[in-house]
Amino acid sequence: GWIIADDLEPPFNRLVTQMQPGQISAPMQTPDGYRIVVLVERRLVGVTGTADATVTLHQLVFPVGSKASAAQRKAIQDKASQLADRMRSCADAETVARDENLPLSGSLGQLKLADLPTSVQQAVLQTETGRATPPLQVGQALAVMTVCSKTIPDSRLPDAANIRDQLRMRKVERLAQQYTRDLRQGAYINVRGME
Repeated sequence: GWIIADDLEPPFNRLVTQMQPGQISAPMQTPDGYRIVVLVERRLVGVTGTADATVTLHQLVFPVGSKASAAQRKAIQDKASQLADRMRSCADAETVARDENLPLSGSLGQLKLADLPTSVQQAVLQTETGRATPPLQVGQALAVMTVCSKTIPDSRLPDAANIRDQLRMRKVERLAQQYTRDLRQGAYINVRGME
């Protein structure tokens, strides 16, 4: 089942927040032995339907060298932000990638939202279709993701009235079963033989 990271013991809750889905931790020593943690999947709480959500993205990658100065990093950050603000479609992203000579940029195609890193998931969820995310740190580069399309299925959670009706129907069914059982127990059955 699903476990909230804060419900885990202190060394494990920090570990889980740093892991990516599918990742296996190194063995951790605890008072009762060693434990290995496997993060199968991550779910964003309070966001409906994200487990099955799909997005089509176009990324612009702005390389930032490991030896870049703070001023160079700031200049790249400012340029990426400025270009992200101008994005209105994936066609704009393709044009910018070509005009700015960003060879690592391009379409990522259709992806499951759950397969993306958590920081990218949150940025994409908050971004309207046709718009670009703010620059995101990805390794030694900054990435701007343009959301070409986004499909988030409805969660179909029942409202309070539906839940109340379901509980009422369960109670009526239990009473009907109890009444039928009581009738069977109190019934007198006279079986006559065939002559």
